[in-house]
Amino acid sequence: MTASKPFALLVTREPTSDNGTLGILTAYYGDALVYKCYTLEDPVREPGAPKVWGDTAIPKGTYPVALRFSNRFQKELPGIQNVQGFDGCLLHGGNDKLDTHGCILLGTQLQGLQPTPRIGICAPAVSMVVSLLKKYGPATLTIKDKA
Repeated sequence: MTASKPFALLVTREPTSDNGTLGILTAYYGDALVYKCYTLEDPVREPGAPKVWGDTAIPKGTYPVALRFSNRFQKELPGIQNVQGFDGCLLHGGNDKLDTHGCILLGTQLQGLQPTPRIGICAPAVSMVVSLLKKYGPATLTIKDKA
């Protein structure tokens, strides 16, 4: 991957289901892969379909990401900015669709596939992405479907 900025995040999504959308987050500094973990999101809606509050994945695209303080979690987390129709999107820990609320969950372990996607051991994944943002500065996040 050739990053448009020195630090870039990429989420590559697997096919979606009503129970959630698994994926892989890869982090690059320049052309070097510096981290990789699992992701879990809400279902991806068809283009033009209405957003369901707290149950819709962030649309494909590229977004700025920077650390911000989360009142809900009472700590600094990666905030995904400029997502049309979404407020307060974060990269944070959680295990299944019930934990997402429109955000992207990070985890180091894949615990379940279909029909109920599940990830685990989340704190180390979130801590690593936070550390990388502190080290390299703000990033771009590109969300795409697996080819």
